[in-house]
Amino acid sequence: MWFDVGPLVVKAHCVSPSDLTRDELNAWHRILSENPALRSPYLSPSWAKLVNRSRADSKVVVFTRDSKPVGFLPAQRLNGHAALPLGGPICDYQCYIAGNDTKFDPRLALDALNVQRIDFTGLTDGHACCAPHIKSEDSGMLVDLSSGWEGYQEAKRASGSSVIKRTRKKFRKMKSECKNVTFDAFTHNKSDFETLMQWKRDQWKRTNSVDVMSKPWISQIISDSFDISEESFGGELFTLKSDGELVAALYALKLDKVLHAWFVGYSRDYECYSPGLILFTEAIHAMADAGYEMLDLGGGDYRFKQSLATQTRVAGPGFVGSTNLATLSRSLQYKLRASVEAMPLGPVSDWPAKAMRRVDVMRGMHNSNA
Repeated sequence: MWFDVGPLVVKAHCVSPSDLTRDELNAWHRILSENPALRSPYLSPSWAKLVNRSRADSKVVVFTRDSKPVGFLPAQRLNGHAALPLGGPICDYQCYIAGNDTKFDPRLALDALNVQRIDFTGLTDGHACCAPHIKSEDSGMLVDLSSGWEGYQEAKRASGSSVIKRTRKKFRKMKSECKNVTFDAFTHNKSDFETLMQWKRDQWKRTNSVDVMSKPWISQIISDSFDISEESFGGELFTLKSDGELVAALYALKLDKVLHAWFVGYSRDYECYSPGLILFTEAIHAMADAGYEMLDLGGGDYRFKQSLATQTRVAGPGFVGSTNLATLSRSLQYKLRASVEAMPLGPVSDWPAKAMRRVDVMRGMHNSNA
C-alpha cells in the first residue's frame, strides 16, 4: 500500500525497535529535533527500545520515500483486528512521527502491522495527518520553562494566578510544623522510587481503578526506566521529606530538555499541607534551574494541572482504520459516546467515556507473549 506525493511515493514496513538501523535512528532523532510538537519521551526511539525489552512483539512502522526513512509509528499488535500504542496504558501520547512537509496516508501503517485498525488513547496533533483521527479532544497540560523560573512566575502572575504564592505559604506552614522538611531534585533513591510505586498501587485499589502494575511486563518497563543512565532519556525523581520520611514523590520521564510527569503520590498523613502541589512547585523551580524547557503534566481534567500549566496541547483518543467491521464498530462506539456526552445527564454523561478508557487500559495490558 502506498500514497502518491508527486514523483516519489511513501511506503511502509514494520520492524522491531531493536532492528532499527543507524540511518533510521538518526532520521527519527532529526524529526524530533526539528518539530517541537513531537518532543515527548513517548515519541522517541528510546521509548520503543525500552518497551521492547519487556515486549518481544514491539513494533515500529517505518515510512520511507525513495528508500529513505521519513516517518515512524511505534505500536503493539493486539490481534489480527487491532494494534495499540506501544507501552499500552503507560504510554500517555502517540503520534505519527514525521515532518509536516512529509505527506502520507496514515492507513499505510495498517498493512505494515497486518491489522484492520489502530487504536490510540492519547493521539496528538503533532503531525497534520493525525488531527482528523482524534475522536474526542482532550488537553495535555504544559509548563513552559523556556524563560526560566522567573519567566514562569511572571507568566502565572500575568494570567492572574496566585498558585505559586499560595503554595509557598503552605510550604512555610509545613516547615514550621514538621521536622526537617527537605526537597530533593533529580535523586536516584531506589527505596523512595519503590515507595512511590506502592502508593500508586494503593491508590488504584482504593479508587477501584485498574492496577496496571499487576502486569509484570509493565512493572518491568517502569523499573527499567529508573535504571537508565542516558543523558537524553530516562527517569528523574523528585522528593519531599520530613525528618527522613517520604511525604511526596514525583517521577518524570525525560527526553533531552523535556520532562513528562509520569507518576506522583503522597502520604495521606500530610495531605493537609497539599504536599503534591508543594512538590510540583519546587520541582518546576529545580527543572527550570537545570535548564529544562518544558514539563508536560499530561492530560486529564485535574485542577492542580490547570493551576500550574501555562499552555495546552491537543491530545485525545481516536483510531485509524480501513473500511471493515472492526472500524465500523469503533466508529459507532465514539458516536454513542458523543451522543451521551451531549445530553444533560450530569455525571452519567461521562459513563461511556470512562467505560471506554477502562476497557482500553485492560486491552493495553494484554501481552500475548507473556
